[in-house]
Amino acid sequence: MKLQNEFTTKTRQLFMDAWRCFDCSSNGNKRGGLSLHHITGRDSNSPFNAAPLCGICHEKVGHTDEEEKFYFANTIAHLIEQGFKPGDDEDRFIEDHLYLVHDNVVYNNIRKKNAKY
Repeated sequence: MKLQNEFTTKTRQLFMDAWRCFDCSSNGNKRGGLSLHHITGRDSNSPFNAAPLCGICHEKVGHTDEEEKFYFANTIAHLIEQGFKPGDDEDRFIEDHLYLVHDNVVYNNIRKKNAKY
């Protein structure tokens, strides 16, 4: 999978083994490849704001709250699997996007695994 955009190398590396679209679960072959999508727009390059999507699903993104919550939940689950430790950028992202974490069981799990939260 080739991931290109403004995300940092660290963020891109966290998703290099995702190998599936977080929307349709395809591997991206015959669907325009995979790329990292900014869940809430390009306001943050935090790993919390990244979701691998195939080209077809990426074109259909509507940025609804429900869609963003869905991608965020998948991203958090993936980051937990990767052993990701959130930092200051993630704190700021959460402060700016509290609607994503309201009643999000997966996000609360990452909080429990990190003393910072």
